Amino acid sequence: VGLAILIMLAVGIIYGIVLGYLIAYMNIPPWIATLAGYLAFRGWAGALLSANSSTGSIAPFPDSFLKIFSGKLFETAINVLNIPCLVIGAAAAVIVVVSIFMARKNRVKKGYEVDSVAAMITKIVILVAVILLFTYKLALSGGIPTVLVWVAAVVLIYQFITSKTTIGRYFYTIGGNREATRLSGINTKKVYFWVYTNMGFLAAIAGIVLSARNASATPKAGDGFELDAIAACYIGGAAASGGVGTVVGAVIGAFVMGILNNGMFLIGLSTDLQKVVKGLVLLGAVTFDVLSSNKKN
Repeated sequence: VGLAILIMLAVGIIYGIVLGYLIAYMNIPPWIATLAGYLAFRGWAGALLSANSSTGSIAPFPDSFLKIFSGKLFETAINVLNIPCLVIGAAAAVIVVVSIFMARKNRVKKGYEVDSVAAMITKIVILVAVILLFTYKLALSGGIPTVLVWVAAVVLIYQFITSKTTIGRYFYTIGGNREATRLSGINTKKVYFWVYTNMGFLAAIAGIVLSARNASATPKAGDGFELDAIAACYIGGAAASGGVGTVVGAVIGAFVMGILNNGMFLIGLSTDLQKVVKGLVLLGAVTFDVLSSNKKN
């Protein structure tokens, strides 16, 4: 299992390197390169699985693999209160409160504008309530899903990279104005190359997690997810013009899309109408972003 995971990550990184080279050094438009890769690899996956399996899929997977990516930490019976889960939730709430106070203290120290005390307290109360309610529900559901741990790790690492490191600031400047970034002395080709190499790595992680949650590998897995991913970014605050947005915002947008998908499924909305609704949501998010940018300008 360990070797298989390493190979899957290596495949993702190699694909990211190829894609990054085509975009950064061959000047292939990013949407053309990524679309070509999307079509080629989906077709390749279908051909490989069809050739090696009569059902066109691979299953079952080893239990150890499923436990790593789709199991639960501190697992208990359903509807039995999971104490470790509650402890982790309480610790997360404390960390959030402390981080908000520290951030406010630093902004005041530097002379930046800050929200009122009432607004800060309201924000803290809402966040703590959401965290505690969420962990309480997890405690009753049998434990913390391992996929949540993976998501949290990715979010924390990349939120730190994009907000606290030099390379993270380069991402924003290139997204806002690539030519101005180049003229300021930044090697934009190198940044583009590493961005797409990194995206290949993240795509591999996403594929591993999705296959574990489905307990099988099929060429149709993730079909249509690209629209949800794009919509999640815009709903989460990413700008159509580039240079704006956060990792946490994208995750919030993903939660919104997940809730929307589940809601439409529960009310029995047809697949065709679901696509209409998601298309309208994406159009609305981009329209709102464009109108907001026009007002600022």
